[in-house]
Amino acid sequence: MNGLLLGKRLKEARLSKKMTQSDVVGGYITRNMLSQIESGAAFPSIRTLEYLSGVLEVPMAELMSGIETERSGLSLAEDLKTCVRLLSPYLEEDSSAYKEIDAIIRYAEAALEKIAETMLTNP
Repeated sequence: MNGLLLGKRLKEARLSKKMTQSDVVGGYITRNMLSQIESGAAFPSIRTLEYLSGVLEVPMAELMSGIETERSGLSLAEDLKTCVRLLSPYLEEDSSAYKEIDAIIRYAEAALEKIAETMLTNP
């Protein structure tokens, strides 16, 4: 994944809101971690990305747009479908990973929608 592009988008969103790194991180992650993410030295977890998306009021799909592996959209879509299928049953259980699994599933579903839209408009 292209951490540099994601980091650039996060930094631009933060600066457009006239927020400091400390304003953004609150007590969720460290300012140093946000600095690493913005510089492309680190890639956030889905849960951290969801948090940053919420604080910066930028949809995750917008932040992640065009940031894919070098695989085809169809291959990625199949992987995401598999991810949703494998993780969904664990939402029924009292799992400590519930929030992380839920965030992954929501991201996968949003990505699938975006891929489907792209494939319909650009066959």
